[in-house]
Order: sequence, then structure tokens, then C-alpha cells
Amino acid sequence: MTIKDKLNLLKFFSTLLIVILVPIALFYIFLIIPEYCACSQVQYEGEKGIDIYGSEIDCGGENQAFSEAFFQMFSMITGGISLVIIITNIFYYRLKRQL
Repeated sequence: MTIKDKLNLLKFFSTLLIVILVPIALFYIFLIIPEYCACSQVQYEGEKGIDIYGSEIDCGGENQAFSEAFFQMFSMITGGISLVIIITNIFYYRLKRQL
């Protein structure tokens, strides 16, 4: 495999990961984070939280635990994909310097 082939493969892989990351990040930023932040300040069971859109969110025990788990899962997914994109771009530019 030549350096040009490796460059093309890395560029394709990086672009594919970016295409996958954008919808996940938008979902994470606009839906998951506001719900998590609305319930993070709640102290008592059954209180209602208000997100940045003005919607009331039930912050009961199960809902709050599910919201926190969902937040943590999507944090790991977006962080992991971002890390892989950064690493592929580092390899891409190191190979490009060898040309």
C-alpha cells in the first residue's frame, strides 16, 4: 500500500467519522444536555425541572437516573469518536509530510 493510498484511506475514514459525529453531537447538545442540566439541581424526589426551552421535566428517581446514564453514555460516545478523529488526522498529516 503506497502513501497516497494510506492518505486516501485515512481521509475517507476521518470524513466518515465526522459524518457520524455531527448528528450524534447535535442530539447530545440540544436534547440530552438540557434535560440533564434541568434535573441536576433537583434535591427532592418528584420535583419538576425546567430546561432551556421552557419545558417541564419530571425529575423523579427513575427519570433522573435514566437521564444521568444517557448523559454519561453520550458523553463517552462523542468523546471517543472525537478522539479517533483527532488521532486519524494526526496520522494523516504525518504521512502527508513524508510525501
